[in-house]
Amino acid sequence: MINKKPIYYRLKIIDIDGHFEYSTVVKLGGANTSMSIYPNPTAGHVIVRGGQPGGTLQITNALGYILMQQHVYTSYQRIDVSHLKKGTYWIMYYKGKMVSVEKIIIE
Repeated sequence: MINKKPIYYRLKIIDIDGHFEYSTVVKLGGANTSMSIYPNPTAGHVIVRGGQPGGTLQITNALGYILMQQHVYTSYQRIDVSHLKKGTYWIMYYKGKMVSVEKIIIE
């Protein structure tokens, strides 16, 4: 389950000429963005519960590259991850400004 306390972050974007601006603040976690993933660790598939229809699920590697992306149609998603190499990955759920992030381990 995702952290009960939310985490807030924003980016400082710096141009080549030294000018900068800040991105909007994004909230990660909190009570309204709970998501559960099992089995974890896994070798074949994961079940994701808690996302709302109309959102998007992404699986990224440690470098942030998006390896998989799919739309969420129900609060229960079965995702085949058997093609991924052993390692640590992140499942992210997005809907509007809501973001949930969970770590998964592929064995």
